Amino acid sequence: MGKLVDQLATKLAEKVTPPPPVPPVPSVSLMDIPELKALAEENPMVKLLVEQVEKQNKAIADSATSLKEAEVNSKLSEFDRSKIVLTPVAKELTQKLGMALPTELAEDFWRLLTEMKRGSSFLVELGERAGATVNYGTPKSAVKQFNDLAASIKASNKTLSDADAYEAAASQDSALYGRYRAELMTSEVK
Repeated sequence: MGKLVDQLATKLAEKVTPPPPVPPVPSVSLMDIPELKALAEENPMVKLLVEQVEKQNKAIADSATSLKEAEVNSKLSEFDRSKIVLTPVAKELTQKLGMALPTELAEDFWRLLTEMKRGSSFLVELGERAGATVNYGTPKSAVKQFNDLAASIKASNKTLSDADAYEAAASQDSALYGRYRAELMTSEVK
C-alpha cells in the first residue's frame, strides 16, 4: 500500500504543465447523421427506431450518472462509520471530486481515501494533541499527581481524613481524577 501512496505523491509532486482542458464532446444525435436523417424522412419505422435508440441512450446516461452518485455516496458513508469523519465541506468537495473523476483515477482516489480512513499506514501524527491526557511539563503519572493533590489538601486541613482528602481532590480536579482512575485500571502507574 505504501507503494501506491509513494506513486501518488510522486505524481502530485511532478511539475508537469497540465494539458489544456478538453472541451466537452457535444452529444451527437443520430438525426445529425445526414444519411440516417434522410432514411428517417423516407421511412417512419426508421424514424421511430432512431427515436427509441436516442431515448435508450439518454436513459443509459442518466442511469450511469445515478449509479455513480450512489457509489460516491456509499463510499462517503463509510467515513461516517470510521475513526475519521469528514467535515461537511470536505464531504461536499470529496463528492464533487468523486463525481468528476474518470473511472481510472477514481479507483486510486478511493483507495487513497480508504487508507486515510484506516489511518494506520497513511498518516503519522507528530507532536501532541491539545487536551489529550498528557502531563505537560511534568513526567509524573496521574496517580502521583492525584496523591500529591490529596496530600496537599490534607496538609492544609489537618482535620480531614484520608478519604475526605481524596474526595476533595476528586471534586477539585475531575480531569485529573479521571486520568488517575484510568491509570489504575490499566496498571500504568509510574
